[in-house]
Amino acid sequence: MCGEAEESLEHALFFCSTVVPVWLRSPFPLDFRDGCPAGFTFESWFMQLASLDDEWVLAVVLTLLYTVWARRNMWVFDDRWLTLEQVLLRANSMRVVPLEPDISVSAAHVNRLGVGNVWQPPSAGVVKINTDASYTALEAVGLGMVVRNSHGEILACVSAKRDRASSVAVAESLALRWAMMLAIDLGFMAVVFETNCVVLHGSWQRKGKDRSYLGLVIADCYNMLSSFRSFQFVLVRRTTNKAADCLAKFAISSFCNVWLEECPAVLEPILSVDVYFAIFD
Repeated sequence: MCGEAEESLEHALFFCSTVVPVWLRSPFPLDFRDGCPAGFTFESWFMQLASLDDEWVLAVVLTLLYTVWARRNMWVFDDRWLTLEQVLLRANSMRVVPLEPDISVSAAHVNRLGVGNVWQPPSAGVVKINTDASYTALEAVGLGMVVRNSHGEILACVSAKRDRASSVAVAESLALRWAMMLAIDLGFMAVVFETNCVVLHGSWQRKGKDRSYLGLVIADCYNMLSSFRSFQFVLVRRTTNKAADCLAKFAISSFCNVWLEECPAVLEPILSVDVYFAIFD
């Protein structure tokens, strides 16, 4: 359909640029471009899906597969095209089980599919802080921070703009240091920070013991650890860090923004996905 590659079953259902947004907008964002093993086939993936024994996950995936394939056939044989919103609406209307999954079980099942993780809430009494930076070589750096509790509720969202950075990793390190300072100011003492920047996480693991500017920023972060009662820094896939990424990009075109215990409008589509896997009392 896209004309960008030879059509195979896997391309038509998962990798086509017209299909990728469907999976990313599903109740659990799957990104088949990120993490698929070599030799990935529909048959092997579907057998893994069927083995999950999770009625809700199966219902969601099967209706999406059917709707994606139906849209492909409508385009090929009838010269008719369904928009992304129409595809999602059709899939939702076809689903025959209620959208009330066993949160912890379904989240674990989705992660086992191996092509994308979902955001999961922290333990009780701990807050999870996602950070990200929007970087281009010629523009300012956008910083984003999203803080949520064990129920998935928003505690704080902050975006800010800074001067240009020398690299993506340096921009990400500046976002981490900035977010740690804000967390201390806001009184979040038991925290789990998440990033999808592999270089930043690697530098953290080495405790910033190098003479680069990145190492100096990481050393600053380590000096703040005594201000926290508990602290974790975790590497996650980009599919779990979409909220912070959205705020970082938003920051490029705006001034510093702070939302306390409320969701900015720009995040509503993303958080509506994450909320499927938040644990509520």
